[in-house]
Amino acid sequence: MANVHRLVVTATEAAAWGGETTDITVKLNEQNLDDNAPAFEGTTDGQYSFSYDENSAADSVLGTVRQRRRRRSGDLQHQVR
Repeated sequence: MANVHRLVVTATEAAAWGGETTDITVKLNEQNLDDNAPAFEGTTDGQYSFSYDENSAADSVLGTVRQRRRRRSGDLQHQVR
């Protein structure tokens, strides 16, 4: 059975530009291939925060999220664009 995770990504404009925000919901369908839950690295509070310049190129990498997996297939690394 798949685990479904939903997260809300919020884009916030600098206060000097009006402080407008926009939210989008991201749905992740996890297909569990083993009995070990994934664990994310590089965060102590369970959150990641990325900043970028206005008018950045559409394919700019905002940040990297690293997921540690406790199995032979190794770790995963994801990029947020």
